[in-house]
Amino acid sequence: MEHNFFATCAKGTESVLTDELHALGLTRTTCGIGGVYFTGDMNDCYKANMWLRTAARVLLELGRFPAQTPASLYKGAKAIVWGDLFRLNQTFAVFANVRDSLIDHSGFTALKVKDAIADSFRTMYGRRPNVDTKDPDIRVYVRIYKDECVINLDTSGESLHKRGYRLEKGEAPLRETLAAAILYLAGYDGKAVLCDFMCGSGTIAIEAAMIAMNVAPGLLRKNFGFQRLISFNKRAWRRVVDDATAKRRHKVLYYIYASDISKKNIEITKSNARRADVRSAIDISVGDFKDTVKQSDTGLLISNPPYGERLDADQDEKLIELYKTIGDTLKNGYTGYDAYIFSGNPELVKKIGLKAAKKTPLYNGAIECRLMKYELYEGTVVK
Repeated sequence: MEHNFFATCAKGTESVLTDELHALGLTRTTCGIGGVYFTGDMNDCYKANMWLRTAARVLLELGRFPAQTPASLYKGAKAIVWGDLFRLNQTFAVFANVRDSLIDHSGFTALKVKDAIADSFRTMYGRRPNVDTKDPDIRVYVRIYKDECVINLDTSGESLHKRGYRLEKGEAPLRETLAAAILYLAGYDGKAVLCDFMCGSGTIAIEAAMIAMNVAPGLLRKNFGFQRLISFNKRAWRRVVDDATAKRRHKVLYYIYASDISKKNIEITKSNARRADVRSAIDISVGDFKDTVKQSDTGLLISNPPYGERLDADQDEKLIELYKTIGDTLKNGYTGYDAYIFSGNPELVKKIGLKAAKKTPLYNGAIECRLMKYELYEGTVVK
């Protein structure tokens, strides 16, 4: 049976997620804002949760209807046969988002849908399941936009950026899904040397190793939301797991180099890489980026240096100097490379002093950022 799904992602990465879906054979897609719609069966849903590197959640559409009044919202939600989806002894939670609609309160929307679900179970069983907003078995997402309501069931459970390898974090860690999107936007496919000279907790390097070794990110997770559904097919899921396990490569063609000036960050990176089972693919070392040297004539350098949300008196001098040094290091030490610097501070980026070949807008949470591409060659243009 075919269903409509919506895979969510960071704003600006929708095209990358579309490419990922197409690579899985899911070609009936429509690009949205903050995600991509696609059509498939539950086996496709299992594959999407297993393989998508840039998606945060895979949502299964349960219903779509006009909702201009509380009564129409309740009626549309109660029309879904919830007792066929999950069990009475399971917990659930409803999350809502409303925009440009007559019903204009997300909390009220969530409460109304929760009541509809509870009453649906009472009609079927005479009792209702419990609500757990912190760690529910079943997550229901409701969106009302211009008076149209869409009710989705979350098939992922915890956000897909939680791969299972990053138990320890450095300061201001980059989400795994966004790191993967940055790698794809930089054209990384494992067929070039890759460096990150400010690796923090190692997210970019580890995600790169997973791409290079064809490690499905879902292999590292212990559970998904779809496993709690009544319709869960254990045999079909086992086939997806076995296929992903068989496709994993155990060597990389080109090394990934990760370094950081902080010894603590490097220890965290090593631990995370071991948990991801990609430690053998990454050369990890302590060092100041300005002292690094390129490992090949050509390659990629991708880094997410600290940027804060805005310059202030306490940090501006250090950060300005840092970005100036980044520019000098790239210009003098990495000719032949393409460098990608991800930053949320346009004023700091200017201090790099190099002319960007491309600027890609992305969002790190609510922060609008840019992925700056610098083509480094003899005589690289300086601003």
